[in-house]
Amino acid sequence: MPEPVTPIVADHAAALVPVAIDGQTGYVDRQGNVVLGPSWAEAGPFVEGLARARRGDSWGFIDRTGAWAIAPLYDDANNFGHGAASVQQHGRWTLVDRLGVALFPQHFAALRSLSDGMCAAAADDGSWGYIDTHGLWRILPQFEDAYDFSDGLARVEQDGRWCFVDTAGALSSIGCYDDAEDFGHLVAPVRNGAYWGFVSRGGQIKYPPAWTAARAFHDGYAAVANANGWGFVDASGRVRIQPRYDFVQDFSEGLAGFAQAGPNGPRWGYLNAQGAVVVAATWQLVTPMRGGLAVVHTATGQQVLDRQGKIVFPR
Repeated sequence: MPEPVTPIVADHAAALVPVAIDGQTGYVDRQGNVVLGPSWAEAGPFVEGLARARRGDSWGFIDRTGAWAIAPLYDDANNFGHGAASVQQHGRWTLVDRLGVALFPQHFAALRSLSDGMCAAAADDGSWGYIDTHGLWRILPQFEDAYDFSDGLARVEQDGRWCFVDTAGALSSIGCYDDAEDFGHLVAPVRNGAYWGFVSRGGQIKYPPAWTAARAFHDGYAAVANANGWGFVDASGRVRIQPRYDFVQDFSEGLAGFAQAGPNGPRWGYLNAQGAVVVAATWQLVTPMRGGLAVVHTATGQQVLDRQGKIVFPR
């Protein structure tokens, strides 16, 4: 089963989409014009006006003119969020601002993204906690794993179980589970035993455990699976798209990628929120819509589609 592709909250104004062109990455606009590059070995979407990009083995950030806003000095880098990005250099991680200035002198074994003024961080012994924008521990490292805050709670692994903490570091009263996903629309998918359900921030089981897999809400819908395949439920727990697909991606801009088995392997297309197929399943892989455009994969490379499935690049 492929990993879920979670939509990134990318910049939508004058959308520019990264696409592979002649072995490098460039950026295409809504009219299919190549407006930047191809100049980078790898590059991501623009988020908060900057995009992570790789030259050789080193990562930095470019602006919407293609100029380096932050020089490629890093072994790895994550997208910006809330004015900061986590970057790795010489095996250690820190947070930098939009000018590339480190927010603090401390470095950590691993960092996730800034959320609710804090960032999940791994200490040298491998335990996870949360730091603030000064690099100081707000929640001491005590967990086996930790993720970003969402709806005021973050999921953490403790003694092999998944629990939730608030921004003060207190364990939520909703309990711990065999597995869990992030909160969204004030509910989170959780699993005890074989089946997934959804729990509210108050600890109520909103939708009974009935699914063999479930993911967090995006754009008002959560992907769920049973023996028939993958589908979607809405925020009330009602099945909006019956499970019947081999796999689905999360909704982004009102569309979700879906996969169906074919004689030469799975083929991907797009569904809308009513379950109607708006782009037929003819692609080897699709990516979430960003600014009305999406990159799709063929046997020979990448193309860019609009929301109606029209190929805008290459023209």
